Amino acid sequence: MAVTLDPRRRRRWPNALILLSILPWLVALALVISVAACQSRYVGRIYPGVWVYDVNLSNLTRAEAEAALAAAEIPLPTAPVVVRYGDKTWIVRPDELGVALDVEASVARAYQVGRGGSPQEDLQEQVLTFFYGRFLPPVFTLHDDGLLAYAVARMAQEVNMPTREATLQVQGVRVLATSGESGREVDQAATLAALQERIRAGGGGEVALVVRETPPALADVSQAAALAERIIGSPLTLEYEDEREGRLSFVIDQATLAGWLRIGMEMDDSGQPSLTVTLDEAAVRPWAQEVATQLARAPRNARLDFDPASGTLTPIVPSVWGRELDVEETVRRIIAQAVSEQRRVPLPLVLIKPAVAMEDAPQMGIVELVVEATTRFKGSSASRVHNIAQAASQFHGVVIPPGGIFSFNEHLGEVSAETGYEESLIIRGDRTQMGYGGGVCQVSTTAFRAALLGGFPIVERYAHGYVVSWYGEPGMDATVYAPQVDFRFRNDSDHYLLIETEVDMAEGTLTFRFYGTANGRTVEVFEVSRENITPPPPPVCTEDASLPKGTIKQVDWAVKGMDVTVRRVVRQGDEVLWEDTFVSRYLPWAAKYRYGPGTTPLPCPEPEQAKEEAGG
Repeated sequence: MAVTLDPRRRRRWPNALILLSILPWLVALALVISVAACQSRYVGRIYPGVWVYDVNLSNLTRAEAEAALAAAEIPLPTAPVVVRYGDKTWIVRPDELGVALDVEASVARAYQVGRGGSPQEDLQEQVLTFFYGRFLPPVFTLHDDGLLAYAVARMAQEVNMPTREATLQVQGVRVLATSGESGREVDQAATLAALQERIRAGGGGEVALVVRETPPALADVSQAAALAERIIGSPLTLEYEDEREGRLSFVIDQATLAGWLRIGMEMDDSGQPSLTVTLDEAAVRPWAQEVATQLARAPRNARLDFDPASGTLTPIVPSVWGRELDVEETVRRIIAQAVSEQRRVPLPLVLIKPAVAMEDAPQMGIVELVVEATTRFKGSSASRVHNIAQAASQFHGVVIPPGGIFSFNEHLGEVSAETGYEESLIIRGDRTQMGYGGGVCQVSTTAFRAALLGGFPIVERYAHGYVVSWYGEPGMDATVYAPQVDFRFRNDSDHYLLIETEVDMAEGTLTFRFYGTANGRTVEVFEVSRENITPPPPPVCTEDASLPKGTIKQVDWAVKGMDVTVRRVVRQGDEVLWEDTFVSRYLPWAAKYRYGPGTTPLPCPEPEQAKEEAGG
């Protein structure tokens, strides 16, 4: 069966579908138009449902709303505001601060309802306000904020406290430490703003006092204090065990340690400070240097006696090891040990072996006579003979190590009455006069001749100012005058050299003997020349009030001046090891006389020689 559709009915279906499709858009458009119309209606007006306190401000303009609020009897806030900080509280009473209704601010807040967010949020708030209402508290203000600011300032006076850093002090031998404390400072602006906000909202409730705390940079010094107490809590003892003197101890008392204590500050990698406690190195060093002075002992060489018959060495003076304190190591040990519980510190003494030590005697090679030299002093005055014997004794037993330099003045020592010398004639400047030590140059001359004949290198030697008859041929003498004028020679052999002296009173001779190991050298000493020979000047006569009238005494004898050259040749077998020369320049010397006042005739006659020759 065929169905036939009415063409007119078939055309109405598309029109319906179109209408259905645009209907939502039409509804939306109508809604937008309605909302727009509503928004337009309330431009400059407060939305419906907005109340301030019990005053309905719906649909009012700002001016109308301000008039309505001004006419209303809105009570001022009287509820006190409690300001709290820790266990401290303060009461702020708004009614005592001149509170008034802020009409303009209250209306501004009411007008802002439904206008503060996005369009969607605003519309939602407007709808809710319309149906449920929005009740706002009135906004209050102070006639004068100064009263409230003053109240906050008084609170700050009670709370503010400066930051206190930890401290560490030493008083006497007491360590005083205090811990650090954080500082407090009221943020008055922030507190004032919080109070103003609370009062504007009607008062009541609590407001926290806004306080900024500043912790100390240095809060705790307990570790530094404990270290300081350990350093100065008890004395520090430095000690050394000496085989002759026993235990040597030096005590650093607590007061001294406290005086050396230094408290400083340093920063760690994070910038955090901490205290440092130590001893001041610059303060410790002088103490260590003083101890070093007390402990210092120069090594003493042994003096020996050699028996040619038995070949044995006997000590005359035993050797003594020297010692010196290592000052820098002592300072280091004191500083390091002061912080420990161990209060005894060993002294770092350095022992110094003497150049001539008793324990080395068997290896010294002192086995035979190497050389000897003799000079004569017979006819000398008793005081000159005494001085010769006294000076010669200073050299008996002296040992010179291989390569060592012998110094006459070093071994002679001081020449004075206190050291056993008597007054005798000596050469001083351009004259011969009485003085201590006349005859000492007899000893230096004899030593020079032994060193010369032994082939030892002469390091320092000076001739006398004029020819002295006691010393034999010119050019073979050596004068000394400490400390400027010395006689020195070097022991260039491979063995030790022992000096022994002998004074023969009966024969009037002085002998120096050098013992060691003969090196096979031969030495030839001879005079090369005498030049610039000049006659002595005329005699010199000097009045002497200590002499009686008619007495004339000769004190110097005339000698010629001359330059004398002596050569020495040192050989080892047929080989010449070296040659050296010694030039002595002697001044001409006048005969000198002293006479009693009123003695005539002058010039002085030559008296009979009562001979006391001028000594050296």
